[in-house]
Amino acid sequence: MKKETLKRDDGIGWLISDSNRYSTDKGEISLVGPCMATMQTFEIYCIEGNLFCDIERYDTLVEAEKRIQELLL
Repeated sequence: MKKETLKRDDGIGWLISDSNRYSTDKGEISLVGPCMATMQTFEIYCIEGNLFCDIERYDTLVEAEKRIQELLL
């Protein structure tokens, strides 16, 4: 699984955190860490691959990354 971090440089880092992108042949998922925009939760979004609909929210990074592994591996 490939992991890439997209750093925010638009001056609103206080509102929304950097995006971590995880990808395999199955698709790509974005993970956004706790911030004001995510209501202080870890949010995952399907970028590519039709892996799930909408947004999934998790209280911990461990929970979010476990779900990402379930979806991509």
